[in-house]
Amino acid sequence: MVSQPATQSLGDLALLECEDQDDNAILQRIKRLAVAHLPEGWRSWMVFGLSRKDILGAELDPQILSKIRFALPTVSLIQAFYQTANTISEKKYRDLKFRMLNWPFCVGLIMAPSSVASRIRGSAAQHELFLSAIVDLKPLLVSRKEACLELAADSSDVDGSSSLQGSDRPPKKPSRLDMLEQANAELRSMMEVILDRLPQKSTEGLAPTLSNDNEEDAFSEISSGASDGASGSWVAPPLGHIPMNPTIDLDLTPRTLEQESLIPPAKEATAAQGIEC
Repeated sequence: MVSQPATQSLGDLALLECEDQDDNAILQRIKRLAVAHLPEGWRSWMVFGLSRKDILGAELDPQILSKIRFALPTVSLIQAFYQTANTISEKKYRDLKFRMLNWPFCVGLIMAPSSVASRIRGSAAQHELFLSAIVDLKPLLVSRKEACLELAADSSDVDGSSSLQGSDRPPKKPSRLDMLEQANAELRSMMEVILDRLPQKSTEGLAPTLSNDNEEDAFSEISSGASDGASGSWVAPPLGHIPMNPTIDLDLTPRTLEQESLIPPAKEATAAQGIEC
């Protein structure tokens, strides 16, 4: 008679560790993934502890191994084994799952195929409850090919940012236009300095000055005008009237005035010499 394997909670299985240090480091990263992505209460989930032989059979059926899926983000799970991977081959992905079947905690997270997952949880109904509990995690459960695309994209982003930060490129040689603009800017700044140093013309004495009496008179006129304007009693002064006499005839005849010669008359001695010549 075949004995039924005992049930254990995932919380108890999470306390188990590997003897090999490398395997234990990977297992610890897997446990951190479970804490980050599984819903609350996952530690109380009860599972039957199946061995790798119980799952794959005595001959280790490769078809069953290829169908094994775990309730963990695919990309993060690959990075738990290969932290700097930008892709993963089918063989490495199969070996990854084969190693996880040695760890009881990972066996408790198997979600496919349903025949194996139902045995781990005791019944198909319990398996359906498990799938409904991790429904929010399903977008992260991608195929190996999709995971390779995401790994390649993440790797290209990291390489691009690191190349920009750590590049020792020589400085770009300025073009002739840049040099001309720089020269013009220096010339403008030089002219501004020269203009600032020139003495400014004083405007003192140019404005008309008023004596105290005139200033008071002007102020009194302005204030009185403002008060009159406010009261509405101000009257404009009469404009000057120039009387026109219609009996006066205007002489519009043009006149010619003789202008004195610009050359002064010659002296008598000079005139006599000119006549003799």
